[in-house]
Amino acid sequence: MPRIDWLKRVSIFSDLDEVALGSLELLFKEKTFEKESVVVGQEDPGDSLYVLTEGRVKVVLFGTTGREVILSVFKPGEFFGEMSLLDNQPRSANVIAVEPSKMLVLDRA
Repeated sequence: MPRIDWLKRVSIFSDLDEVALGSLELLFKEKTFEKESVVVGQEDPGDSLYVLTEGRVKVVLFGTTGREVILSVFKPGEFFGEMSLLDNQPRSANVIAVEPSKMLVLDRA
């Protein structure tokens, strides 16, 4: 599916017209993540928005004993990272690829 079609599916971009979406599309880069790789780590700088186009990722916290607590699972068409992108705060959780995944990434810069 073309990038612009993925962006149309993202709720925060749904009100943009074709021209705006076309301009926004140029700012995204595609990144690939292997199964079990860390997409973002807790406390990493919050400087990117991610739109999942293939695969699945889980949002997790690790307890003091190292036990994993899954907060959410994202599938294609869903996005994460928007709050850190906007408020310039560090990431509040880890995001890990559950399976090989591709994402469109918008950096703050």
